[in-house]
Amino acid sequence: MKPAFTRVFVAAFAFCLISSLAARAEEWTKTYSLTGRPDLRIETSDANIRVTTWDQSTIEAKVVTTRYKIGEGGIRIEERQDGNRVEIEVHYPHHAFTVEWGQHKVDISSRCRGREASTCAPAMAGLKLPALRGRWICTPGMAR
Repeated sequence: MKPAFTRVFVAAFAFCLISSLAARAEEWTKTYSLTGRPDLRIETSDANIRVTTWDQSTIEAKVVTTRYKIGEGGIRIEERQDGNRVEIEVHYPHHAFTVEWGQHKVDISSRCRGREASTCAPAMAGLKLPALRGRWICTPGMAR
């Protein structure tokens, strides 16, 4: 009887451990309508940023997190639009020391019209941009 109980206990413990380590992902998306040349600013302290082009009169933005929740106590997204200017700031949570297993990651992707986007995208983790014309300012920085 004891070996069977032990096996069931170990199997249940392993299942709980693996379930808790599974990566949970959250996603935030928004589309901004444009009437002219896009002017996009993405600011973050440590996320992967990817900007691509398409033939739409919009800017599409998406933030996907792994092992971070989006909202209070997690990743905070501030966004605003003024005409053709779109600003997105992604702020990481400030926690006291914690120990967690697994990779935490934030990916920011955006699609802009044509090859004339004017973008400022401070980032430290990774930055992928197509060959665009216009003004590009890409410097490591920290979102406030």
